[in-house]
Amino acid sequence: MSELVQDRQRAGAAGGPAVVFAGGGSGGHLIPGVGLAHEIQRQRSDARFLFLRGPRQIEGLVLESAPGETRRLKGMNAPCGWRGRMIFAAALPALLARSMRILRRFDADTVVGLGGYGAVPAVLAGRALGLNVVLLEQNARPGLATRLLGPLAHAVCCAFPETAAQFLNGRATGNPVRPPPAAGNREAACRRFALSPERCTLLVVGGSQGARGLNRLVCAGLAALASEGDALQVLHLAGQADRAWVERAYAARGMVARVEAFVPDMALAYRVADAVVSRAGGTTLAELAIAGLPAVLVPYPHHRDRHQYENARVFVDAGAAFLLPEESADVAAFARTAGRLVGDRALRAAMARAAGGLARPDAARRIVDVMANGRGGARAEAPGAPADEAGVARW
Repeated sequence: MSELVQDRQRAGAAGGPAVVFAGGGSGGHLIPGVGLAHEIQRQRSDARFLFLRGPRQIEGLVLESAPGETRRLKGMNAPCGWRGRMIFAAALPALLARSMRILRRFDADTVVGLGGYGAVPAVLAGRALGLNVVLLEQNARPGLATRLLGPLAHAVCCAFPETAAQFLNGRATGNPVRPPPAAGNREAACRRFALSPERCTLLVVGGSQGARGLNRLVCAGLAALASEGDALQVLHLAGQADRAWVERAYAARGMVARVEAFVPDMALAYRVADAVVSRAGGTTLAELAIAGLPAVLVPYPHHRDRHQYENARVFVDAGAAFLLPEESADVAAFARTAGRLVGDRALRAAMARAAGGLARPDAARRIVDVMANGRGGARAEAPGAPADEAGVARW
């Protein structure tokens, strides 16, 4: 029996699960990991966590609420396209070696891949070391990292049943979200944003980094929204780069609006909202479903696989959202769609019920069950790896 296995067995007998989360590039990849870590911590107070993240500022902001340690790895996030893939491929051997050292030193027994380039080195290292490997897939159309790494994982936990069916080891668990604040109500949340609890609140959110195309579309349609007068107010999360000019656009129309770059605790933003205009990332949609909010979805148009359109279609087909493709939308279309949602309380209520029907509030618990039980839970060893029951004992 190797020294490494003996070390793991001693640690497993003495402590709880040691889980490494890897991936990122955006809040949409990291937030499910944060939600899952909190659920593991709720069930096992002796669990240890390590988040491996890239260099982007938004990753650090999202992980402020994560339990355990975080470590920044240079080279985890590469540019998009073939050039980015070539850069990442060149860096992969060094990232893989470093990931193996980190996993050994942390004495990990489970690696959770969160998607994106950053998941690849740690997942490959975890598989080589015989650790339990679980992937989280947030979107209806699986990303490249999930498609490549899926066959190596013990389980691929998917937000949508249609996605899970694409993998032999797929599990339709739902997508974990961060736990909401323990206390508070709409009035308290409105005070946080200096908004009135009496007005209808439209929340505009382009994801963790904002969305310039969405910001431009909404601001171009402010004249129509302003016709709602005192009945409407807007909370607009514009991203750091666009915050100033978006704020000026609302001021020029004399509208009641709060513009912020980013809100770490999105549960507060959802608490003040009556309707939402947003992108259609998998994690955003999971949060909208949990919050039971009707939405106008404007999918990001520049992903080659157009996965946000697939995500949005699930909500549109369920009657929980309107679809407004950015590439074909004009100001009139936006104003007509958003105005209909803002101005019709009964419609909002019906769509909110439909959104709530898509919610999977137990997603994190389901994933913990997958991790702890059976294939994709208790350790499934890599071919040729030594038998090691430490991971099973920790769960």
